[in-house]
Amino acid sequence: MIGVNTWVWVSPLTDDSLAALAPRIAEWGFDVVELPVEHPGDWDPGRAAALLAGLGLGASVVLTMPPGRELVAASPQGVRETQDYLRHCVDVAVTVGAPAVSGPAYASVGRAWRMSPDERRTLYAELRENLRPVVAYAAERGVRIGVEPLNRYETSVINTVEQALEALPEECGLALDTYHMNIEEKDPLRAVRLAGDRIAHLQVCGTDRGAPGGDHFDWPGFAAAVHDVGYRGPLVIESFTAGNATIATAASIWRPLASSQDALATEGLAFLRTLANLHTSTT
Repeated sequence: MIGVNTWVWVSPLTDDSLAALAPRIAEWGFDVVELPVEHPGDWDPGRAAALLAGLGLGASVVLTMPPGRELVAASPQGVRETQDYLRHCVDVAVTVGAPAVSGPAYASVGRAWRMSPDERRTLYAELRENLRPVVAYAAERGVRIGVEPLNRYETSVINTVEQALEALPEECGLALDTYHMNIEEKDPLRAVRLAGDRIAHLQVCGTDRGAPGGDHFDWPGFAAAVHDVGYRGPLVIESFTAGNATIATAASIWRPLASSQDALATEGLAFLRTLANLHTSTT
């Protein structure tokens, strides 16, 4: 299955923008639409579920961590509010039929600070304690939480799969993104295999944040590693538009990454289909 995040075109997602985008996404041949929950109430999950079902599209759900959403090194009230937001994301996933909620569920994006090894161990223990109630809430509803390592310029908490496996409770999944892996992992293919069956979700894009393919990433090797660990969820293209000032600044998108946002999506889809065909021909 191949999906695309609506951030390729818009932020925040709304009912009207999804109604305009989803038919085109289905017509192009995608299987899944990735739905960001930036603020509860931006879009109606029930309405989205009906729209996607009518188009034969599946859904995935991603969380966001703007300033103030924190599970570590924060006030008790801030942690509780973040846990409530994450439970809301789980409820959204249940409504739209998404199997996982994914994203950097530990600290706000852009927040970074130096830590000694002892401070990091203490922080990870705090993260496990604060994540467990959310992971349990999700599991009771048939949803996995996939926690995403981000690159060093966006966080100092979890940058690699190895750190994620140390930091997260065993019952929590991982969400991997090739953009961050290309920066942080010495061997992204080994990282996929290290994550193994803990992988709850996979996001893909080119090394420049554009369409996958035509860049230096080892895509055939990545596809083989994904196959080897038995991941059967979607590969979702996550990129961003330079045309939206808020999202472009947040994601450091300072120039167009394709001739158009539609081209970014469709060219990425075409390339990812070749990887799927490679799998089929070699298994």
